[in-house]
Amino acid sequence: MRYHRQNTVAFAARLVAAAVLVLCATACEPESWEALNERAKASHRAGRAEEAEELFGQALDMARAFGDSDPRLVMSLNNLGEFYRSAGRLDRAVELYGEALSIRERLVPDDDLELAVSNTRLAEHYQSLGDLEHALALYRRAVAIRERALGKDDASIGAALNNVGVVEFLMGRLDDARADLERAMAALENASLADPPQLALSLTNLAQVEEASERPDRAEQMYRRALQVWIRNRGENSIETIRGRNNLASALYRRNLPDEALELYLVSAQALEEKHAGRPAELGTTLNNLGLVYVALDRADDAERAYLKAVEAMEGTPNTDLAATLFNLGRLEARASRAEDAAAHFERALEIYEKAMGPEHPRLAPVLRALAGAVRDAGRPEQAERLEQRLQALTGTGS
Repeated sequence: MRYHRQNTVAFAARLVAAAVLVLCATACEPESWEALNERAKASHRAGRAEEAEELFGQALDMARAFGDSDPRLVMSLNNLGEFYRSAGRLDRAVELYGEALSIRERLVPDDDLELAVSNTRLAEHYQSLGDLEHALALYRRAVAIRERALGKDDASIGAALNNVGVVEFLMGRLDDARADLERAMAALENASLADPPQLALSLTNLAQVEEASERPDRAEQMYRRALQVWIRNRGENSIETIRGRNNLASALYRRNLPDEALELYLVSAQALEEKHAGRPAELGTTLNNLGLVYVALDRADDAERAYLKAVEAMEGTPNTDLAATLFNLGRLEARASRAEDAAAHFERALEIYEKAMGPEHPRLAPVLRALAGAVRDAGRPEQAERLEQRLQALTGTGS
C-alpha cells in the first residue's frame, strides 16, 4: 500500500510538470496581430480605455514590422486613429489617419476612388479642428482624384467641389468660394445621375456666400431655387423643405421684407407642430424668428405669443437658442414698461449664456446691459449698479 502511494505521487508530479509545459508552450507563444486587435476592440467596447489603447498600440507596433505593403499596417493606423477620435483626441487621430493615407497613396493608383473618400474624411477631421488650410488641400485632392476617375460631369464632383467652396467661405475667400460652388452646381445640374439634395445644399451655400458679399438679390434667388428643389424631391412638409423655407424667410427679413418672411415662417411653424413634433429646438428657433418678424411689423402681442411658445418648446433643453429667445422676450417686455418680467427673462438668459460660454464672454455684454436697465426700472438700483460695474469690467465701458 505504501509503495502504491509513492507511485501515485510521482505520477501526479509528472502530470503537473507536463501541464506546466503545455501551458508555457501556449502562453509563451506570441499573440497574433488578429488576436491583439480583437482584444483591443473588446476592451474598447467594454469601456476599458487604457487597456484598449495599449492593445491597439501593440497591434500597430507589430504591423509596422510587416512593412508598408501589408494591409494590416493601414488597418492598425486607422484602428488606433478611430480609438483616439472616439476618445475626443482628434489631433492625435488625424496624425494616424494621415500616415495611413500616405501609405495607401503610395500603393494604389492615383484614380482610386477610395483615396478620394479617405481624403474627404481626413479633411472633415481637420475642418473640425479648425485647420482649414489642411482641410482645403485635402478636399481639393479629393476633387482631383474623382475627376481623374470619373471625368468632370459626375455628380460626385459637384459634392466634392461643394466641400471646397464651404471651406473657402469659412476662410473668407468669397470669390474663390463662389467660383467653386458655381462649378459644383454646374456639375450637379449636368450629371447624368442627378443628386437633388446635394444641388440644394450647394445652392444654399452659394446663397450664404452672396449674402456675405452683400448681394442680397442673388442670395434670395439661390434660396428660392434651393427651396423649389427640396419641395420637388422631399415634399412640402419635409424637414429639409422647412429649413429651406426658413432660410428664405430669414433672407427676406434681413432685406426688410417682413410680410413675405411672415408667411413663410407661419407655414414652417405649422408644419413643425403637425409633422415633426420630435424637433422642439427647430420649432423654438422658427417661433423665435417669427417673433422677430412680428416685432418688425409692430405686432407686439403676436410677437410675445410667438416668443412664449418658443420658450415652451425649448424648455427641456436649455441652450443658447433658448437664451436668445428669452433675451428677445425681455426686450419686448422692457419696451412695454414691464420691468419685473423683463428682468426675470434677462436673468434666465444670462444664466444660460454663462453656463455655455463662461462668465467673461463678450456676448454677455448686451444681456448685462439690458438686465441692469430692467432692474433699475424695477426699483433695484444697488443690483443695477453691481451689474453695470461687471459690464464695465467686461467691456471697459459702463454703457
